[in-house]
Amino acid sequence: SSADLPVMIPSILTKHSNQEIIDLMKLDKKSEAGVIYMVLPGDIGRIHREDGKYKVEVKEEEIVRALDYLRS
Repeated sequence: SSADLPVMIPSILTKHSNQEIIDLMKLDKKSEAGVIYMVLPGDIGRIHREDGKYKVEVKEEEIVRALDYLRS
C-alpha cells in the first residue's frame, strides 16, 4: 500500500480456512452471542460510529469476501 501498511493475510493465517478464522474471531472480546463486531476506522484519527456505538456488526459473508480478496 502507499502507506506501507500490510495488505495481505499474515502467513500463519493462510494455514486456516475461512471458517476457522471466523470461529476464532467469535472468541474476540467484542463479539457477543456468536456475532462478530469490529471497531473500524472512519476518518483519519477517528473511529466509525454506528447508532452511537463504536463497535459495528460484521457479517460472516463480508469477512469471507475480505479473506478471499486478501488471499488472491
